[in-house]
Amino acid sequence: MINKQLHIISFDVPLPADYGGAIDVFNKIRHLHRLGIEIVLHCFTYGRKENKDLTNFCKEVHYYPRYTSLKKIFSLDPFIVTTRTHPELLQRLLADQHPILFEGLHTAHLLSHAFLKDRVKVVRAHNIEHEYYGYLYKAEKSFLKKMFFLSESIKLKYYEKKLKNAQHIGAISSTDKKYFQKWGNSFLLPPFHHHDEIKSNIGNGNYSLYHGNLGVAENEKAAIWLVENISTLLNHPLIIAGSGCGTLLRKKINQSSKITLVENPSDEEMQRLISEAHVHLLPSFQESGVKLKLLHALYSGRFVLANSMMLSGTSLENACTMANDISNFAQKANSLFALPFTNEEIEKRKIILSENYDNMSNAKMLLDQIYNQ
Repeated sequence: MINKQLHIISFDVPLPADYGGAIDVFNKIRHLHRLGIEIVLHCFTYGRKENKDLTNFCKEVHYYPRYTSLKKIFSLDPFIVTTRTHPELLQRLLADQHPILFEGLHTAHLLSHAFLKDRVKVVRAHNIEHEYYGYLYKAEKSFLKKMFFLSESIKLKYYEKKLKNAQHIGAISSTDKKYFQKWGNSFLLPPFHHHDEIKSNIGNGNYSLYHGNLGVAENEKAAIWLVENISTLLNHPLIIAGSGCGTLLRKKINQSSKITLVENPSDEEMQRLISEAHVHLLPSFQESGVKLKLLHALYSGRFVLANSMMLSGTSLENACTMANDISNFAQKANSLFALPFTNEEIEKRKIILSENYDNMSNAKMLLDQIYNQ
């Protein structure tokens, strides 16, 4: 692997790796670097600063401002794509013949460029983007935001055909892999994450936990569902933790004596909440990729109770307990709470996670796709 070089175009600055997309990009870079790949990283910036620590993993790091002018909303191309263009990016890509990894459809503006026709190009598909924006449209309450999400969903579905210009599409779940087959060679590339080993505690915790960015409509919907339907049926406390809690969710939490809201926890506090919880309650109401909160709970927490939408395409059904309807979900949460978490559970989890979610194995698989043409 030594002396092989790779361009990576990132939709954002991947450090700090403090949200799903950044976590995936940074840990991919981290493991490719460990395998001896010389990375030329290109980052679009908007709200996140340049990070000098990236030079510890990359041969070069280049930053480009993301131009988010409102007039770009009226472009025929998706806003998330047309705001990530810069002439210097093409110039730097043309300075050599190294392969190019596009992180997400967001960065695919140059994917079909004639000057890059003969280059090895791989797209990391973080989601089926038009479906994801369709879910955001349905979940959003603001009329203006709903219209934006609907417009993006329509544009992204049309724009997706550009994927046929890539030699490979790295899909984040088996469901997505099947979908992207229509555009060419899609392969399963599970999400990269912070964990190199399982650190779950045996024994018992004294609460159940839901965690996530509560400012994201999908997460808010899941939290409200737990508050309204599950919390009253639990025989133990529930903690909801995350940033960006909205007024409606806070009001509903305050009406319950069983629920504690932990707002804007530090990384250390969130890790403590995850490791000390006894049951992780992880419902989802959209099938989109693999949620990193699920992996975080499996690598650092005890029991995980999820619904079928959370587990769709993950191959993690045997590492979790699954329930869908309200009464069954609450019943299984209470049943798990009565059981100690054992070393046997950890050993079973190690086997399941090693099959698809080992970072180093997945980095090697990605390199096989890129270089073994």
